Amino acid sequence: MTNGLGSRRVSPATPSRPAGPDSPGMQPPRALDVVLAGAVVEAAVLGAGVVWAALDLVRGRSEAPGASIVLAVFLAGVAAALVAAARALRRGARRARGLVVTWQLLQAATGLTLLGVQDAPAALPWAAAGAIGLAVVVVAAALSPASVRFTAERDERDEGADGQ
Repeated sequence: MTNGLGSRRVSPATPSRPAGPDSPGMQPPRALDVVLAGAVVEAAVLGAGVVWAALDLVRGRSEAPGASIVLAVFLAGVAAALVAAARALRRGARRARGLVVTWQLLQAATGLTLLGVQDAPAALPWAAAGAIGLAVVVVAAALSPASVRFTAERDERDEGADGQ
């Protein structure tokens, strides 16, 4: 059931208590759920990259151990930032949208670059196309009217509560 604004209404468990720990009876719209799922999937893929870089280091396969360490730290940092941004968006913080959208733009640009690699492994164009597709879907969902409205309403409520 929706409230006409694209957000699902949740009935409170008791009349005096809201349904969720951080929501006054409202859940994020489905478009924002898509953003959250996309960010979590991307964080998981980045986490797999961290494991891969660490295994290369441990097994002695890395020709540049310093670069592998920097790559692993960078991937872990971006993964943590995406998870933090997803959690903030879930709470209705609209500022987190900027981080998620910026990452999607960087991901799409990297995917487009990888599509042009000559003599690439057969899976590379498919992985690049998947990354581009996911980025497009996440940006569209993050900038959808329902997602923007949800975060704007949540920020307004939080500002009103702080000013009292």
